[in-house]
Amino acid sequence: MKWRHATLTLLTLILAGLTPALSASSGPEINGVRTGTASIDKVYHYRTRYLDEWLNPVENPESRDIEINYRVDLEYIFRWQVSVFMGEPLFKAWVAFKPTNISLNYTGLSFAMLGNQKLLNKIDLTEFAMKVWYFEHISGERAMERGTAMIIDAGVGGKPYLGHRTSELRKDIKLFNKFSSFNPPGSPDWDKLFINIKDKQRAISLFRKYAAARKRLRMPAKDVRLFKIAINTDAIDSFIYKYLQKKEKELAEKQKRDVAEKKKQVATRDKADELAAALAETEAGEGATDDLLGETDGSDTTSTDSFDDLLAETEEIKLILNEVPGTTRSNVISISGLVKNASSIDDSQIVFKINSLEQPVYLQADGSFSNKLVLFNGDNRIDINYTGVATELHKSLHIQSSTPPVKARFTLVWDSSNSDMDLHVYGPGGDHCSYSNKSTANMRLDVDNTKRYGPENVSVKLQQHHGTYEAVIKHYGGNGGNVTLYVYLDNRLVATRRTYLSGRRKWRAYDLNIN
Repeated sequence: MKWRHATLTLLTLILAGLTPALSASSGPEINGVRTGTASIDKVYHYRTRYLDEWLNPVENPESRDIEINYRVDLEYIFRWQVSVFMGEPLFKAWVAFKPTNISLNYTGLSFAMLGNQKLLNKIDLTEFAMKVWYFEHISGERAMERGTAMIIDAGVGGKPYLGHRTSELRKDIKLFNKFSSFNPPGSPDWDKLFINIKDKQRAISLFRKYAAARKRLRMPAKDVRLFKIAINTDAIDSFIYKYLQKKEKELAEKQKRDVAEKKKQVATRDKADELAAALAETEAGEGATDDLLGETDGSDTTSTDSFDDLLAETEEIKLILNEVPGTTRSNVISISGLVKNASSIDDSQIVFKINSLEQPVYLQADGSFSNKLVLFNGDNRIDINYTGVATELHKSLHIQSSTPPVKARFTLVWDSSNSDMDLHVYGPGGDHCSYSNKSTANMRLDVDNTKRYGPENVSVKLQQHHGTYEAVIKHYGGNGGNVTLYVYLDNRLVATRRTYLSGRRKWRAYDLNIN
């Protein structure tokens, strides 16, 4: 292992260009450049009451989920180097990119006015890899799609080269390096570098043939194809959200004005009908005086009252909880319910609060919600809070849990939908508790959430707990979001940590030392 480590260190120096004399004798080598364009389709999910799927106003407000589809166009320059040294494959790669346009077709919502440097500059490249085909140019080898390519991963990072042309970057290496991501020299296994090539000697032989053919034939760029690309567009999603919130507020205000005007019209019409009836009675000579005087005694009710009652009943927002047991033997329960006539304006949301821990809850299009909570041993107070348009609703309940006590707890929640955050806790003695290893000598994963908001919870058992526990949060996939980690020791909150995670990054959130 020490020899291999030393060898790979030497190989890293060679590919980095620090020992050019040795590099010449390291075996066949391929260097390539590829320029191209790509278009990436994205979807933003939004919950609304006032808009349809084409962002047009609806006559009857009703909660629904809609999808905003948009496309990001970009240019890229890809460079790579692959070589063999002492029987080991090595590669390094770079990519520079430039977002050029954002497009979508919706009434009133256009990125034409927003395709500026600020918005484009906030787009990050998170994944980029190419497939390089080689059989087509090797004498005696059959051209085929399956098992004929090596995958070159360029890594992630770097900023867009806005303000520079592709030709400038190709000629100016220093300028290219300023905006490029860089995947440092790596030594993958042969079956990881070449698709479906399991035999090491055959892979080396094919690679040598390809290197020689490339040098002789100067292979064109058609041998290289884009394999994987992903971008972070949180800034675009944020703009869409703010735009739609503003538009919904305008529609909500218009609806209120329309309702007030209808009430006024109904009241005016009813008064006119009363006056016409009174005049008719007067002309007929049948108790007109008594009826006209009777208008002032307050005993008569008009249809205006019934209209107001009907309107209030139609628009009233109610928080309804499904039945929850008062006692349980479990440490994880689900609470569900319905927000009748839920609104999406002003960040309308449901938040659960349990034993000082707050966790957001996803509201479905019909106003229903359901989420898991992790209970302490003993009494647990749970508050359910809804916040909407000038509306705040609250319910609370107590649940007694007879679950065995634990020494410590790490609880993770986040604020973004369509995202998967993972909680990993590394304990003493090599323990690692996560979704792939839910029970260890010292810990257990009580709940795993793969869609939205959490929670995820790791409990440290009451016995055999001494040592340091390191909590690490990883963005597994989907949208980025703000994550919050709560750390409890002996049922007492000792730490709250928050940050933003996206792009499959990880965050070392907290180290808990238990003596």
